[in-house]
This record gives sequence, structure tokens and C-alpha cells, in this order.
Amino acid sequence: MRKKVLILEDMETTRTALKRIVESCDDAIIAYAFSEVGPALACMMENHIDLFFVDIILKPQVANDFSGIKFAEYVRQQEEYFGVDIIFVTSLIGLEAELLRKIHCYDYIEKPIQESRVRKVVMQAFRKMHSTVLEDAVCFVRKDKVSYAVHEKDIVMLSSRHKKLYIIKTDDELEIPNLSLNHFLKQIRTHKIFDSNQRNCGELRLFGVCGSREPLCETARTGRTHRNWNKNEETIFR
Repeated sequence: MRKKVLILEDMETTRTALKRIVESCDDAIIAYAFSEVGPALACMMENHIDLFFVDIILKPQVANDFSGIKFAEYVRQQEEYFGVDIIFVTSLIGLEAELLRKIHCYDYIEKPIQESRVRKVVMQAFRKMHSTVLEDAVCFVRKDKVSYAVHEKDIVMLSSRHKKLYIIKTDDELEIPNLSLNHFLKQIRTHKIFDSNQRNCGELRLFGVCGSREPLCETARTGRTHRNWNKNEETIFR
């Protein structure tokens, strides 16, 4: 399966180097490299991007230019990219904490870039995407223009009613408008087993991780069938 990376960087030498290094990390990786926001936006709409590299300053000739950050904020506003990893490329030091808080960027790389650093970040990002360790898995949802980090290990039930997604956690409940259950499930990167016996009620019951059959709460719902525990109970493996 192809892994798609989008690179948005105005400097040709850095852009070319990033594309070469990223694609050398894995034969399955294809990197799209752009210098301007317009073509990058078109690319992310036509393809599902798994990882972003974004230069903070795309127009150095413009005073106080932070167009890369604005691009990343727009990415975060798209339902499909709530939880996608964004890696900033920058020569500015001191913005890390603000970027982590505001945009939930995965990491950042300082210019001039070092191949070993780029390779390490890419490998870690893709390893995290396919990890089955719940403690390290985080997805993001957006409400009232604020992004909320949701640790997947804390989710005990998902419920979709009246165009709202209800995320029931061990210690809290989030009500997210205009977010479908299927779109949220695409953001969950760990393997979870859900009972889907009651396919029409719009809810998912978490059964556990990688084979555990101990129910953590009591309602059920839909998804892609992975296997059957018995003839009366379907499960899905996400």
C-alpha cells in the first residue's frame, strides 16, 4: 500500500532534498513536492496524504510571513485530516511549544536539514501510524474552532446521533458536531475490536485490543467485518 507524503517548501534545494530523503525511507512512499499553497491544496484533495512536511515561511520576501502555519491550520480544519501528522520545516527557533499547542504538529525539523534527522522523523511517524500500542495513539477532533486531542486508549464508546459524534471516554464525553462515525474511524490508527451486532443504532462498543473479548461498555454498531466470534456476534477490526 502506498504511503503518501506532501512536502510544501519554497526553497528548491531543500524541497528536492526532502523529496529524495523521504522516498528513500521506504519503497512504498511517494512524495509530492510543491513550492506554493495552491497546488499543494489540490494535491491533498485529490489524494489522501499520510504525512505533511510544511515550511513555516513560504514567502520570505513578505514581512511576517507565516503562510506555512496558515496552510497547516487549514489542513487541520479538514475532517479527513484531523489527526494527520504535520512536520514543520523551519529556521525559526522557539515556536515549537506554540505549534504543538495550536496545531498539534507531530515534530519539526530545523534548517539546514540533516538527512539522518529527516529519516528518523519519517520512520517514527509511519511506525506510529501502524502501531498497535494504544498508549501512544492520539487522534484529533475539532469543535468551535478548537482542536482536542483524544487518546485512543481512553475511548470506551462511540455514538453517532443527529449529525453529532459522541466520544465516550473513561473520564469524559465529547460531543462533536458534523463529524461522521466513519470519518472518525479513519483517524483511529490502532487495532481495536468493536461489536457490530446492532448495525442500525449508530454506536460502537469497544471490546478490547487485539483479541480481548472483555466488553468495556454496552452498546454496539457498525464497520467492516474482520471475523466472527460466533454466529450471532460480528466484530470489526480497526
